[in-house]
Amino acid sequence: MEQQRTFYGHQCFSDGHPDLRWRSQGGINTGRLWIEDDEVVIASVPFFGIALRMPTVRIPTGAIEKAWGIAWGVKLSTPSRPDLDGTVFKCNTRRGGRELKATFAKLVSFEEMTTSERVRGWFRRYGKRQANGFRWCRQTIRGLRARW
Repeated sequence: MEQQRTFYGHQCFSDGHPDLRWRSQGGINTGRLWIEDDEVVIASVPFFGIALRMPTVRIPTGAIEKAWGIAWGVKLSTPSRPDLDGTVFKCNTRRGGRELKATFAKLVSFEEMTTSERVRGWFRRYGKRQANGFRWCRQTIRGLRARW
């Protein structure tokens, strides 16, 4: 069996994993990615896996329609599996990111994402993730105005 390269970095799960989104913001490099038996495996390093109760996510390569190249990593498009669609993995280093992109280019359909698409996607995800906070802030301000 061929030795697979393990990539270290951080993962960001899709919106299909609402219970995992808070654990995968990318602030701490807690993830590992490797490819085995036609599956992309994303797991956490042991300490964080136990402390944050992060599961091992297995994505079949047949389910990946396209891998998008982003800064230092990849974003996976899996429309047939909505719970995995939009999963992101970013490496710790630029070199690791280049190697990860090359690995996915050999494995599935691969395209580099443009900067404007990245920025639009970031604002869209930020708005979704912060929606409850925005609602709370708006309600608080309205309540304060009503009292004055």
